[in-house]
Amino acid sequence: MKDPKTENFLIGGRWQHRYDAAVPLASIDLDASFANEGRLGKRLEEDRVLEYALAKDAGDEFPAVVLLDVAGHLSVATGTHRLHADKCMKRVPKTVDAYIVTESDLYRREVLCRQLNMIEGRGQTHAEKVAHALELHRKFPSHSLKSLAQEWRLNVSTLQAAAREQALDSRAITLGLIGFPQLSQTLKMKFGQIDNDACFIGAVSLALEARLRGSEAAEFADRVAQAATRKEATGLAVIEEMRREIAETNERNKAKFGRTPTSKATRFIGKCKELNRMVPDGLVSNLHLGCLARIPEQKRLVQETIDLLHLVIEELDRVAGAQAA
Repeated sequence: MKDPKTENFLIGGRWQHRYDAAVPLASIDLDASFANEGRLGKRLEEDRVLEYALAKDAGDEFPAVVLLDVAGHLSVATGTHRLHADKCMKRVPKTVDAYIVTESDLYRREVLCRQLNMIEGRGQTHAEKVAHALELHRKFPSHSLKSLAQEWRLNVSTLQAAAREQALDSRAITLGLIGFPQLSQTLKMKFGQIDNDACFIGAVSLALEARLRGSEAAEFADRVAQAATRKEATGLAVIEEMRREIAETNERNKAKFGRTPTSKATRFIGKCKELNRMVPDGLVSNLHLGCLARIPEQKRLVQETIDLLHLVIEELDRVAGAQAA
């Protein structure tokens, strides 16, 4: 059936289109739909296809799909699940209704596929919009981040920061720093100030190894970046100085607080794992207590876990008291 939202979108974007109430289903290239840029690598959701097929069999009407007509070749811009559902119906229809868009410009065709998901289904998250805009900028560099931000209703500075973060992630991974993407965007920007690769690798590796976070990590990155602008050796010296400071701090803490002894207080993790093992396969992620067969034994395990957690709290109170002193 005709869909006002789709029509308004196509008219507003000045897409040349027509509505056809009887497009032969066999004339649509469904396989090409998996290359649809708007899908962001997502696979076909078979459960949704089945749900749609059952609804169609029951007589429910769905909005017309949108197809791209490129030199007579019909591919799917949006509506892949609906079309696969048609093929799963008890009586497979020979034709479907569709909006057919004719667009010669490759960039506009790709934008159409990406943006149609914003008005259908669950829509797109902010992160997905950013990902679409960045990918379009990569494939069509003549389209600036500023123009893409306007097109996708994004803040320009947000998109620029995401582009910078993406470039830094790529640089770090190329240099073997696979843990770098786990850092916050703020810290990535801080370490990104370090232009020298050797200093960048050394500083990020130490931050990941020592689990530096917040202002401590940011100040460390600033010191290395400033030192590395003068000379690589100067930047590496700052890194080694920080490494010594961390080692000395760890030694002082060990001497002051002592190592937390391996005791019953650390065994609660094993108890939890043991309880999980007793749950039948496939039910761990959604534990229903009724599925447990040996209730008395499992109840004992839970109680032991509670008792051990009380010991963990006591140990934490001891360490906190030592730190306060």
